[in-house]
Amino acid sequence: MTNETGESLIYVDTLVDVWNATKETYSNIDITSTIFDIKSLLDELRQGHAYVIEYYLSLSRLCQQLDIYADMEWKCLEDRKHPS
Repeated sequence: MTNETGESLIYVDTLVDVWNATKETYSNIDITSTIFDIKSLLDELRQGHAYVIEYYLSLSRLCQQLDIYADMEWKCLEDRKHPS
């Protein structure tokens, strides 16, 4: 970590706060447009004349992409058992 980066974190209390501040500063958290694009593609997706397997694979791929960007906040460990 450079001196400039360290100086910006000097008043952070805990290691978790350091991590959160660093993540917020240096990560690309503005993915709203990407999520919107994927949801739009899902909304427009139709089977039409495609085979069922082709439609399913397209649907599955878009859902997996959406899962990558979804920011799920668990309230407790039991939340992982519930479908989203």
